[in-house]
Order: sequence, then C-alpha cells, then structure tokens
Amino acid sequence: MNLREVISKLKGERVKRVLIQIPDGLRVKSVEILKEIESNGIEAVLWAEHTYGACDIPENEAKKLGCDAILHFGHEDFGVKTSLKVFYFPIFYPLELKELKKEVRKISNYKRLCLLSSVQFTKNLKKVKEILEEEGFSVIVPKVLKIRGMILGCTYNFVKNMDKKIDAYLIITSGKFHGLAIALKSSKKVFVYDVEKKKIINLEEEKKRLKKIIEWNKSKFKEAKKIGLLISVKAGQFQSPHSLKKKIESLGKEVYVFVMNEITPEKLEGLDVDLFINTACPRIGMEDLPNYKKPILNAEEILDFL
Repeated sequence: MNLREVISKLKGERVKRVLIQIPDGLRVKSVEILKEIESNGIEAVLWAEHTYGACDIPENEAKKLGCDAILHFGHEDFGVKTSLKVFYFPIFYPLELKELKKEVRKISNYKRLCLLSSVQFTKNLKKVKEILEEEGFSVIVPKVLKIRGMILGCTYNFVKNMDKKIDAYLIITSGKFHGLAIALKSSKKVFVYDVEKKKIINLEEEKKRLKKIIEWNKSKFKEAKKIGLLISVKAGQFQSPHSLKKKIESLGKEVYVFVMNEITPEKLEGLDVDLFINTACPRIGMEDLPNYKKPILNAEEILDFL
C-alpha cells in the first residue's frame, strides 16, 4: 500500500480531518506527508509525541481536535478497540541477504529455529526461511499475530509452547528491542539478526543481567509497605486498577494509583512509595528497569504473591 492508496481510503470514508501518527524514524518525512494529504482536500494534523506502537493510539486527543480518523504509520493493527476510525499504514523494508547467509552459520549448533521479525521485515521471511533451510536448519515461522512471523515488542505469550519445539529463536529486526521480550520469557537461546549492523547478536548476557534486576525487585516487593500502581490511559495499554489494587491491599500494603499517558522515570520522581507496579506497556518492567530510581515490576510478576 502506498500513500495514494491510503488517501483514497480516507476519501472513501469521507474523512475531513485526520490525525497523523509517525514513528520517530520517519519524522523527516512528516511535512511531506502532511502536504500530500492536504493537497487532496483533507486537513491533516501531526501528533508530535512519540509513537511507540499500535497500542499507542491518541484517540481522545484526536477527538478534541475534531478529527474524523487517525492515520497510524509504521505498525499493523492488532485489535485495539477505538470508537474513532484508525487507518494503519505498515512500512516494509527490503533486506540484504548476502551477509545474513554468512552470519547464520555462527548459530549452526541450533538446528531447530523459530524465525520471527518486526513488521518492517516480514516480507523477507519467506526468503530467509529458504536460506536457513539451505544451510541445514529446520525452521518454524509461526502466525503469532496478523502477519505470519510478525512480533511486537510485547509479543511473548506463545513462547512457552514454542520452546518445546525448537532449539533457538532468530529474530530479524533492528536493535535488541523485539528480541529481549522473547529472551526474558524463553528458556531457549535468542539471537537477533541486526539489519543495521548486519550481525547476529546473542541476547543471553543481556537476559541474565535484566533477570537479576527483576528478581531483586521481586524481593523488594515482599518488604515494600507503600505501592504505587501505574496506569496508562493509552488506548491499547489501559487496565482498570481496582481489582489489582484490592488484591495487593489484601497483603497488608498501602496502594496508591498513579495515572498518566506515558510512564517515564522523571514522572515518578518524588512519589513517596517503596515500589511501583506497572500495568501499562510490559517493556517498562523489562529493559527499562535500570532507568528507575525505585524498584518497578510488571503486574504479571507479582501474581505468585497474590
């Protein structure tokens, strides 16, 4: 799908004013996109805050601006319910396969692979699978979400069952972000093929480092007397705090609810509690841990205590 097809869709839905969400990496194109949309008779407004994923839909803000719809670049729809129409515009990139073929030989001891990627590289997975099989690997490309092989930064619920079938995960993406969520939940090795560095990265050391912090934070939950329960109002991240608050209070702890749009270390400074429980994006309680001055855990990590 190109921009003209998207504009045609907007016209077909009789959209008069649209809020545009663009990932940070595409901001350089934002004015060009706004100009193209407005030249077709649709008023366009840019959402200049960070756009973290398809869970991050500023529906209320779009309504305040009188927008008929949101145009969300860079991610696929994964079912966030909104009363405002959201048009998703995933962006796909080609992949240089020559270096990849050399790099996969470094993990030849792991014959059974689960092959995954961030949305940008899903169109390359068929060819990558063929290359891996030529090199002697057995490859599973599961349909976890809408597109076969695609994962988000918070996609890891399938890992427990997948671990039984494979020796390792290979994730085609840029950086460690998508791989770390899998690594922290899996008993298997997780490798990332970083498309920018053109190298395979083993996430084992990073996994061990973060798991130590998580276990330390869990030990602090036992002794914490005052808990801050963190709630995000983002459309795809909001969870009602009331049930969890009561369960934690039943342990004899004081619980205070803090509501915000984006949860950051700076916003938590000065809040007089011993520990935070995050109910929003689970990545906050994963590799963001070292950035927080007080212990922070994802809600799922305290279930054994409740």
